[in-house]
Amino acid sequence: MAMSISWEPDQRIRVVLGDAHQGEREELRELLLTQPDIEVIGFTSDGEQALALLRRLRPHVALLDELPERMRVKEATPPSA
Repeated sequence: MAMSISWEPDQRIRVVLGDAHQGEREELRELLLTQPDIEVIGFTSDGEQALALLRRLRPHVALLDELPERMRVKEATPPSA
């Protein structure tokens, strides 16, 4: 499934975070919240949920790390357009 995301220069960069470690996920989220041009629109600790978030929220950027074995990052990443 190819996914196309549009972005306008005056738009905030929409980000989804995925990491099995809640502390690291929260630290990264807090860091990104300090940036006025970045908006964290979703976060998860599960690969299957990450894929669902990517499809539903259509972020500009997905930062996915250390998701459970049942779905690796490569499997959670949709093909580019």
